[in-house]
Amino acid sequence: MSDDVLCPECGGHLLAEITTKGKKDEVVISVGCEGDEDDEFEIEISTGLNIDDFNLLKEGQVIKMTGKVVSRESDPDSEDHDEE
Repeated sequence: MSDDVLCPECGGHLLAEITTKGKKDEVVISVGCEGDEDDEFEIEISTGLNIDDFNLLKEGQVIKMTGKVVSRESDPDSEDHDEE
């Protein structure tokens, strides 16, 4: 059994990218599909933290994050879509 998390649209591997966003440089984690299909799947997880906050974190500290689906669209030419 694989521990890989796969795209719910095409089954390709998901990749994560960590960036900062906004005036406060909030650390944001973007997770998206890098498969060969023409589908779209991307979620964005807002950590509520900036880079300086990371220096203040303690082991075992709970961080509450929020997430949203940025884009999700099936490939119109995929075999699964044709069967519907």
